[in-house]
Amino acid sequence: MSNWMLFLSLAAGAVLLAAAVGVIVKKHCRDTGLLCVRETWVTALLGAMLIALGFAFPVMKLMDNTLAGTGSQSQWIVAAFSLLCHLMGDFTLLFTFVKCTVLFDDRMVAYSPFGNQATISWENIVEVRRPVTGSAFILTDSKGTTIRVGGDSKASREFAQFAQSKVKSVSGAALLHQVERRLGGGR
Repeated sequence: MSNWMLFLSLAAGAVLLAAAVGVIVKKHCRDTGLLCVRETWVTALLGAMLIALGFAFPVMKLMDNTLAGTGSQSQWIVAAFSLLCHLMGDFTLLFTFVKCTVLFDDRMVAYSPFGNQATISWENIVEVRRPVTGSAFILTDSKGTTIRVGGDSKASREFAQFAQSKVKSVSGAALLHQVERRLGGGR
């Protein structure tokens, strides 16, 4: 049985990883503002584990062809699962190292996992929400631009303290104060 599909999945995984590292190096969020909110290092660890699995599955199949079945479709399944692990792992690394929100005195700049920017001025914020099932803040300005701010609990607490003094809408400031207290910053 030919193993070309497994070798192809290993090569594709290496290309995807190289592309992700290139984007991280080129568009890594620089902490240039007063506060930078980003994901925790544990998220990067999860991404690295997914990438390792993406490389491990085809190698294990090459070492023992009976793993994951002996039929002709088994190599396709292993290759597809490997690529899925690589895509999720690489995106998780981008989510950790590129995606961030930088706070300034007059504005907030959010970077997507691919480095795209969205900017909201503090004075134009009309709504602050925090979904029941999530830990991120969702801020919307008068133009309809929405920025989702999330990160570890320490960064979220610091964001709530900082944004509370900047957000002028009564409901938004009240929500930020309530969240700050829940996170232990307003004792």
